[in-house]
Amino acid sequence: MEVLHAHCAGLDVHKDSVVACVRHMVDSKVTTAVKTFKTTTAELMVLSDWLSAAGATHIAMEATGVYWKPVWHILSDGEFELILANAAHVKNVPGRKTDVNDAVWLADLMAHGLIRPSFVPDEPTQQMRDLLRTRKQMVRERASHIHRFLLKLHLDQIDAFDAALARIDEEVSANVEPFRAAIELLSSIPGISSLAAQVLVSEIGIDMSRFETAGHLVSWAGLCPRNDESAGKRRSTRMKNGAPWLKTTLVQCAWAASRKKNSYLQAQYLRIRSRRGSKKAICAVAASILTASYHMLKNGTLYEDLGANHFDDRAKGKHVLRLVNRLQNLGYDVQITPLAA
Repeated sequence: MEVLHAHCAGLDVHKDSVVACVRHMVDSKVTTAVKTFKTTTAELMVLSDWLSAAGATHIAMEATGVYWKPVWHILSDGEFELILANAAHVKNVPGRKTDVNDAVWLADLMAHGLIRPSFVPDEPTQQMRDLLRTRKQMVRERASHIHRFLLKLHLDQIDAFDAALARIDEEVSANVEPFRAAIELLSSIPGISSLAAQVLVSEIGIDMSRFETAGHLVSWAGLCPRNDESAGKRRSTRMKNGAPWLKTTLVQCAWAASRKKNSYLQAQYLRIRSRRGSKKAICAVAASILTASYHMLKNGTLYEDLGANHFDDRAKGKHVLRLVNRLQNLGYDVQITPLAA
């Protein structure tokens, strides 16, 4: 198999340690060097120096929880080409899993270009994402203290959460300027409030060139069925896990959009619900919202509602033919004459 990166490295990242494997290929001969580092800032700086001295140019690591973030931050000074791998896409051979083997495996995959990079937002987007995710967590925590026994004991904590939420909102407002135009665009979609638009921007960014097509973005978000087929039979139509923060917000927006009267999204929800149920229908509406968001951010255009009659107009010919066939099956000779305009 062709080697794309002759000097690369794989990092197996854990909470307290990082196992690094540097892989070199010179004159068709492969050599590796493995070393373990702690996850303190000082040790991560030593890791960076070691990788640099070893001549590594491309580095791969798994997206394990949040443990990869400080490692990525230390190494993202431009000296290395970093790739964040989805753990589900780079599983090692069963029965051979150790920290060292995982690092060697990542280095081998990196050398042959077999790792599909995960989306890593830029610094301003990451800051917005962290703020808005923390806000959502606090809203959940605040809600958990309402309607409990001895509610008075929790009033002080509720007030503290309210104060913290206000501070986060102030911080978001102070950092929102680079994203203001995108937020205004997305707010024109039915069901998306200004806060929801901020969350969407913080999760997917504003540069849609990171995603090849709208379908790639929808798949990354986990709003399409997983590819689970064997012997020509579809074994599962369950949704992929995707990006949970993004998916949750989109589903909430989809429920709001499904209640918008005389809108395309409400018509889509009602049409699919009658055949496949409300859960499938709301996921389809969420996918439509994300698809529209992709094209709006890519082209800088406002949302244009196709209207509640879009599906009827699109399928008018088929609907007429179906009705004619039903009448003919009942023994009637039917001739269709369009009404004068």
